[in-house]
Amino acid sequence: MGNIIAFCPLGFLIPAIFTKFRKVSKTLLICFISVIGIEVFQFVTMLGFFDVDDIMLNMTGCIIGYLIYGGLRNLNQES
Repeated sequence: MGNIIAFCPLGFLIPAIFTKFRKVSKTLLICFISVIGIEVFQFVTMLGFFDVDDIMLNMTGCIIGYLIYGGLRNLNQES
């Protein structure tokens, strides 16, 4: 649960701050690169464990964050 919650802000803030990354594909690509970078860093420095489950959970958090962004954006456009 912690991995999902930790990456929700990334999926939310990337499209909110950077207008050229508002498409879901671009946002998730940036999230994926970030998640892989963190996992590789953990592997190289031996400060954690490289785990495929972490990658999937982190990406799930990014997707949830993007869905929240999209929902709030739609609500704002309707007003």
